[in-house]
Amino acid sequence: MVKSPLSIEDFPAGFESRLDANLEDCRARIAAAAVRSARAAEDVTLITVSKYVDSGVMRVLYDLGVRKFGENRPQEAARKSRELADLDGIEIHFIGHLQRNKARLTVEHCQSIHSLNSSRLLKELERRLDNLETGQPDIFVEVNISAEESKMGLPAEELTSLLTDISSSPNVAARLQGLMTIPSYSSEADGTRACFTQLRRLRDQHITSGLLPPGAGLSMGMSSDFEMAIEEGATVVRVGSAIYSQD
Repeated sequence: MVKSPLSIEDFPAGFESRLDANLEDCRARIAAAAVRSARAAEDVTLITVSKYVDSGVMRVLYDLGVRKFGENRPQEAARKSRELADLDGIEIHFIGHLQRNKARLTVEHCQSIHSLNSSRLLKELERRLDNLETGQPDIFVEVNISAEESKMGLPAEELTSLLTDISSSPNVAARLQGLMTIPSYSSEADGTRACFTQLRRLRDQHITSGLLPPGAGLSMGMSSDFEMAIEEGATVVRVGSAIYSQD
């Protein structure tokens, strides 16, 4: 059962100041992790995961400086995109599993898609992008580094094949931005870091081969591990619960 997103009424009075403090803490942690990886804070993009909240709370976050929001359901992404269309510069990014029958809705309303994981979905995205009149989303290939059956994503050993197919799909190839992964649910930090390291090595390998563009990014890291992900090269992190925490 899908939970209804939280509205302003679900938060305690004065929650805006707590959201602001959490955002500042998150940005500071991103900046510090970037320094540890010999990069600038501006080299890392923060996507605030908004699947937990409704468009009213997203307006509060917008007023606090958030412009990039992450959604994992195409219908919700489209609805919020319409409801917030009056906000200048707002972006909805799709970070969930994408079914082919929802591809049209997603490419029409999202600034990026982080879950291309099969040749069948590639063909559908190529077709939908070809028919899109304005704007085209950036695209990341999702890789199941941990090889867990419960996770979506392309097996690492199939990445070269899919990237080769993408090179023959002009619309998708033009928007290809890099790779994405969700690490294994491990209590061991070394296991999580190993997933991030492997994705970085795959990225570097396929930049060298020419199947990924120079400067291709890495979408990896969430509330529990985004600092580690940045240390291993993440260029995009997807943070939700750390921002909404009331503790």
